[in-house]
Amino acid sequence: SSKKTRKIVHVTCAPLYMLLWPLYSSSDGARWWAAAVPLLVSARLVLAATEVIPGDPIAKGVSRSGNPEEALRGPLYYIVALLFAVVTFWRASPIGLVMMCQM
Repeated sequence: SSKKTRKIVHVTCAPLYMLLWPLYSSSDGARWWAAAVPLLVSARLVLAATEVIPGDPIAKGVSRSGNPEEALRGPLYYIVALLFAVVTFWRASPIGLVMMCQM
């Protein structure tokens, strides 16, 4: 169901994403490569929610009512918060890790 899908995405998205951080190099530019992930996900979500990609189930799957436009609110804010945490706190601060785990 949509409710279970939303809960699974909500609880696992940020921690699973952070588990992949060790795969990035330790260079200063690694944060920008890592930030590309939520940036691309947000672009896909916007395209799906505005129905530029017709029939894409992702927007309906993460919305509460099944209305694709609802994905432009909470789910998009969640992804933007992930993007902010990656760019601002990338591996350098426990604040970012705690922030991402609390979302």
